[in-house]
Amino acid sequence: MGGAGWSLATVEANGAAVACIETAGGLFALEPSLARAGLPGMRDVAALFADWPAAEAALGRAAGTTSPADRVVATRRLAPLLYPGKILCAGANYFDHLAEMGMPGAKKEQQRLFFFMKPPRNAIVGEGPTVRMPIGTKAFDWEVEMAAVIGRTARNVSVDDALSHVAGWTVAVDFSARDHNRAPETFYKLD
Repeated sequence: MGGAGWSLATVEANGAAVACIETAGGLFALEPSLARAGLPGMRDVAALFADWPAAEAALGRAAGTTSPADRVVATRRLAPLLYPGKILCAGANYFDHLAEMGMPGAKKEQQRLFFFMKPPRNAIVGEGPTVRMPIGTKAFDWEVEMAAVIGRTARNVSVDDALSHVAGWTVAVDFSARDHNRAPETFYKLD
């Protein structure tokens, strides 16, 4: 997630999660950097979304006024946003998956876009942790996704205005045990 010349990160340093602003100069603790830029009290990335327009402006100022005293030496990167309010997923390419898996009777014209949620507390890990496959799966699958981080409350947003609600982008990897999620009585056959 980020703007011109900066991005947001959460890293582990000295055994704790530390929210950072990252610039070409490195990682800097978010809280003191934003306090200097006129936005005190921001201890984690999630807090920024309470007023994203103000936070985004302060982040731009903070990126230009980082202090060597706030430099963070990370032992590892965590997910940039540890605990989002919710994770919404869109199955826009579902037909392609059905065809890929040889599902009989799958017709593109019968496909409809569907959305689903993932639990934010246990669906996110950062770099490095092992993701364990469910016991007994024979069809564990993964996809690299581009994830949009929404920075402003949005409802019934027009296509023309949609990107103004996006605070940033990040990479996501979606894992699924396709053989554990069969739903033969539904139109989509598996989840």
